[in-house]
Amino acid sequence: MNNEEIWEILRKGGLSVERSDDEADGGCRIIGSFRPLSDPAAVDALGTMLAERARALDPDIVIVGEGAKDLLIGFVVARELGRPLVRCLNLEGLVGAVGDIPEGSRAIFVADKIRKSGFVRAVENLVDREGGDLVAVVSFISGDTPELPVPWIGLVSAAEGLQGG
Repeated sequence: MNNEEIWEILRKGGLSVERSDDEADGGCRIIGSFRPLSDPAAVDALGTMLAERARALDPDIVIVGEGAKDLLIGFVVARELGRPLVRCLNLEGLVGAVGDIPEGSRAIFVADKIRKSGFVRAVENLVDREGGDLVAVVSFISGDTPELPVPWIGLVSAAEGLQGG
């Protein structure tokens, strides 16, 4: 699947990019949210592609946020990598895990997109507190902003979304 086909699926699923004059978001803003229930076959295909991008990192666990969409995307990634899935919950600023993060784990955080770095930093702190390392964020769309504490791996970049939009 090429980048144009990926963008077509993302836009159809509710995720896109628009130009922004705000330097803080690098000139493009990710808008919307991917609706995985609208196209389960697309979630499977895109999640499989994310897993292939993450495979070289050799993660021990896959971490997702508490939302259902990220849980579905993360499930596909975890299934393809043969790794357990851990769900992180944000309870009024306190981040906890549903599932084990074994000491020495190499974790990846999976999402459809990242708009702000705060939750990623909280996940990184949680993994660190358990004795593991967050090695990357893996999402459908990557960008230059927000600045993340770990590498950001995406299927397509936000800037590419502007070009094809």
